[in-house]
Amino acid sequence: MTEKKLVFAIFALVLVFVAMLALVLVAMGQSGILERPEIRQGQAREPWTPPPRYEREPHTPPPPPPNIEDLEDFFATFPYQVSVFYKNLDTGFVFMHRENVVYTSASLNKASHALYIYQLAEMGQTDLNRVHTFRQGERRGGTGVIRFGTPYGTQFTHLELLMYSVLYSDNTAFDILRNAYRYYTPSYYYFSRQSGRDMSLITNDRTHRVTAADMGHLMEQIHNFFETETELARHFQHSMFNSDVPIITSDHPIAQKYGHWGDGNINAFHDMGIIYAPSPYILVILSDMHDTEPFHVFDEISMFIQNFNDRHFIP
Repeated sequence: MTEKKLVFAIFALVLVFVAMLALVLVAMGQSGILERPEIRQGQAREPWTPPPRYEREPHTPPPPPPNIEDLEDFFATFPYQVSVFYKNLDTGFVFMHRENVVYTSASLNKASHALYIYQLAEMGQTDLNRVHTFRQGERRGGTGVIRFGTPYGTQFTHLELLMYSVLYSDNTAFDILRNAYRYYTPSYYYFSRQSGRDMSLITNDRTHRVTAADMGHLMEQIHNFFETETELARHFQHSMFNSDVPIITSDHPIAQKYGHWGDGNINAFHDMGIIYAPSPYILVILSDMHDTEPFHVFDEISMFIQNFNDRHFIP
């Protein structure tokens, strides 16, 4: 084969490959790749129903405050360094352990940012039916599902992006929302201050810093928002109830948001949740572990707190 014919053959193969790739991308958009369960799972799920709530008999006094020695003894001998916030929502009882230790937030800030956006929408300051067109340069690595095979040009409403950001901890969805609803605006600072957050922790880095006490305040605000039972509150609650990586565990339903960061320099492994036990409670667990250690640690703490809560706060 002459050099001219070889060049022509290579050029023809390249054209065939490009044409085949274009056909594949078109087919992906037309054959419903975005309807796969791992991509549009939020729409495919069964309608969310509220968890059962225990109704205390009228005139039944709340149980007396428990002795916290059991909690103190458990964490005094616990072989791992973690930070914990626990609050029983019926009585207001609070226990904290290493609550002011500062950690990288990892993806916990997605829950804070989502609450901010939902509340903007409730006040009529944004329309979550706004449509965003997925563009080149927006695909992010790490956690999430949009990065897998989603064609550029796909359209998402802001409400859908909130679901992806919270339910799947999707970095692509979160960055799109972060550009649309900036952290560092007067309204975000006002929202954080009104939520009782520690403003010294809100820096100009991508993930913020967090403490167990501060995330406890955040989860109380999220719980209060859920209690409004608006359509948007139920949408947010649905995403947190269906977290794709449940780390805090319980025999009761949990609305939760995890965070994980491990790049060799920073380790962060967290989860925070509202546990809908007959006497519901908030549990936040923060750690600087990496992802080969923490699951059994979080399970041990989760079950200890559940047993303590059930023993002291359920008649």
